Amino acid sequence: MHGVGGGGLGTITTQVQFRFNSGSIQVQFRFNSDSIQIQFRFSSGSVRRSQKWLPSARQGGAQVDIAPINGLGTRHGQREAPVDVYG
Repeated sequence: MHGVGGGGLGTITTQVQFRFNSGSIQVQFRFNSDSIQIQFRFSSGSVRRSQKWLPSARQGGAQVDIAPINGLGTRHGQREAPVDVYG
């Protein structure tokens, strides 16, 4: 009974798997008492999709995120970092 209160939980691992026509994506979450680990695994044809996702997410998502990042940056006096995204 002494170990239950101390570190009895240990590591909690949760797996989520998404299946597509071209393959599958497996996402694994590991929760420790002091850290969270997330692992992605791509199988078969979905690897090609994942490489397309990341640039498109940066192109589409970065423009959406620049406004809040810029607002935070001006408060902390770090406007250079978001402005550099434009090159």
